[in-house]
Amino acid sequence: MTVSATDNGKTVSFSGVPDCDWPGGVGLAIYYDAAHRNAHWLALDEHHLGCDDDPTLLAKPTPWPSVFACTHNLWTPRTARLIRIAEQLPPIASIDHGLFPTEIGARACTIPAGGPMPGLRLAGSCGVTVKKVWSTPTVTFVESWPRKGNKHRRAILRMTFLHGKPGPIVHFGVGLPQLWS
Repeated sequence: MTVSATDNGKTVSFSGVPDCDWPGGVGLAIYYDAAHRNAHWLALDEHHLGCDDDPTLLAKPTPWPSVFACTHNLWTPRTARLIRIAEQLPPIASIDHGLFPTEIGARACTIPAGGPMPGLRLAGSCGVTVKKVWSTPTVTFVESWPRKGNKHRRAILRMTFLHGKPGPIVHFGVGLPQLWS
């Protein structure tokens, strides 16, 4: 689909596949829904329109987990609250220092490693997910950084809410770089 507009003799256009291309697919879907007079899909796509122009989502390289979270209604006030509660717990607060997104998704980050400052700095990705939001919510924080052979190392911290209260934090994967000595 292609959308063109002309103002004062100057024409601009954009094209792609509605709801598929990134970025721009949501905007195209709005035009498609309106042209086909599909009020139901128009209302659904309008809800995602902010995803197309969120600067966090337009970063390079594309933060695909964050794009998915936005376009699939995973960014909600409840998930944001669960993440805030989890990141304030001492084991996570002691390593976070702004590394992780405040919403479901991932972003490029520089992970401090090797103990006290100045230590090492690892260019990587830091992400957070929330599962089972309404039953027994689980918040997972992941630090990932490259290693030889186009592979990655991952340090994972997971906390499950039990009866509405934060439960123990479980560590998976390799050791947290912040705790390396």
